Amino acid sequence: MISLKRFYLFFLFHQRKYEEVLKLTTFKISKDINKINTHDLRYQAVSSFYKDNFYHSKMCFEILLEKNEAIASDCNYLAYIYSRHNEREKAISTWCKALDINRNNKIAKTCLEYIRVNAKEINFSDDEFFEKNLPKPPFLIPLKFIFRFFIILTILSVAGIFSYKFVPQFIKENFGKNLKSRKELNKVFLPDYNPNLLEKPKEEGNKFSFSEKEIKEKFNLIKTYIFDEKAVEAQININQIKLSNASGIVKAKVDMLGSFINQPDYATFKNVVTFNDFIKDKKLYDKVYISWEGRVVNHSLYKDKIAFDFVIGNETKGTIDAIIPVVFNKAIIVDNNQKVKVFGQIVTTDNIYIEGKFLIKEKK
Repeated sequence: MISLKRFYLFFLFHQRKYEEVLKLTTFKISKDINKINTHDLRYQAVSSFYKDNFYHSKMCFEILLEKNEAIASDCNYLAYIYSRHNEREKAISTWCKALDINRNNKIAKTCLEYIRVNAKEINFSDDEFFEKNLPKPPFLIPLKFIFRFFIILTILSVAGIFSYKFVPQFIKENFGKNLKSRKELNKVFLPDYNPNLLEKPKEEGNKFSFSEKEIKEKFNLIKTYIFDEKAVEAQININQIKLSNASGIVKAKVDMLGSFINQPDYATFKNVVTFNDFIKDKKLYDKVYISWEGRVVNHSLYKDKIAFDFVIGNETKGTIDAIIPVVFNKAIIVDNNQKVKVFGQIVTTDNIYIEGKFLIKEKK
């Protein structure tokens, strides 16, 4: 119990909680000073000093001296108190006592040397020199800092263990395929010098007619879009080259690029192509992802697919822009006349239809 109390007092003292230290170390004045605990005396003396109770502090330090239990720093404190009360002889003798206890006591040496040189001019109670040569306050244990540091260290340790155990596997599972795809994608390129990039020269006024330089730039732009997961922009540029004056070799290579396009996440997909865009140039939007709203009619269920006609337009105003077939190659639940949003790909190879990927029903 005594050891626990000492540890607790040490902790409070170095937190500079002097009021609590004083409460825990109170003692009764006894004729037999040897019965007074030395540690309690020292805590009382120093804590009282920093609470500006110099009378009580002086008494405790004097008892320590009388018990022959004083250390050099005790003498330094006591000598300072004597100097503030202009008790010249007591201050000098106490600093001398500090040197007797510890010959290397710098504070005592400095103060005594100062007194020797300036003996006639010194007014002990007013001289600021002694103020500058006080013992240093007890070192502060920054509990809040240690607590925060411990929390941060714990979090970093847990994060480090988690990273070591799970992150490599997570990267392998979620990005390994993409990294492999990137390497494969970089293998698809147009040589710097290739005389066979164009099937015929560029025709001015034809929006799908390009120069060799423009073909190369567009080819590299497609790869950038694929890397950036911009599926719509990548596919539109692929279609532009396929509809252009590019050679068969180039068109075959952009077809290869198309195989690297990943399906976007329908939940975060932002529609770029409107029906009005599509109707102006249908072939340009082949295999492009869209998210359109409309109404289901002629719902049909087949062995390996579900199909319906998709009415697009503002029916509240009595306008219908188009009716396009939608085909889902997976099971979905949908009813006729239900308003829905279809996420899928436009297909224009033979018949025009939407290959459905996901269906979102309108909330009632």
